[in-house]
Amino acid sequence: SFLEVSVEKAHQFMTSHYLTLYATLQSVLPVMIKKKGGKVLTFSYNSMNENFPNMLPFNAAKAAVEATTKCIAHEYAKYGISANVLSLASLKTEESKYSRPFGDYKNYLGLEELCDSILDIENTSSLITASVIQCYKYSDSYYNQGYFERIKHPNRSWNKIDESHKADQSK
Repeated sequence: SFLEVSVEKAHQFMTSHYLTLYATLQSVLPVMIKKKGGKVLTFSYNSMNENFPNMLPFNAAKAAVEATTKCIAHEYAKYGISANVLSLASLKTEESKYSRPFGDYKNYLGLEELCDSILDIENTSSLITASVIQCYKYSDSYYNQGYFERIKHPNRSWNKIDESHKADQSK
């Protein structure tokens, strides 16, 4: 939860997800301006749409990424530079398989599919700018269940909290 995340940990999220982007943009934008054009593609996560609980530092960093990308798109359009955000669901990696043991791994986006999507975006018109492009693979559990239904598992601590809350309300 929010109160359990130290300022140092929140700073780590901002550094790894936002400040590295900021520094990179400061390096590449002058080159793009000189070349009279370019495309910026940044990455976000679908949690920005859902505001999932227990993800505040990550969501805050991704909100900064999305806002910066949109601002860059508007501020540097006069130089022929477009900027968009690719918002992803979970990627099919070994890490995600083990870090989300109850996830819908078979429907996670594969790395090859991600690369194909990036190439498709690269080949689009530079008039498409300041957009957040959702990149999800269909999943019955994602589209037909609520967030808490998808994550419900007896070993998860908030399920125990939920059960104790229900018991308190029934008294």
